[in-house]
Amino acid sequence: MINVDLTPQIAGTIKRAFDLATAHLQRPLTDEEAAMIVAAVLRYFDEPDAPTTRLQ
Repeated sequence: MINVDLTPQIAGTIKRAFDLATAHLQRPLTDEEAAMIVAAVLRYFDEPDAPTTRLQ
């Protein structure tokens, strides 16, 4: 398990991704789908060319 302090920008991005995926799938996300979304968002913010908010 990875412990990270989520900035408001990262938390907001995860929430938006959950909302969009739920709307698209027209059903609640499974635990596996939710975990994949969180992992993808965290990887995105950890990239060298990510927006100004980065994981520390």
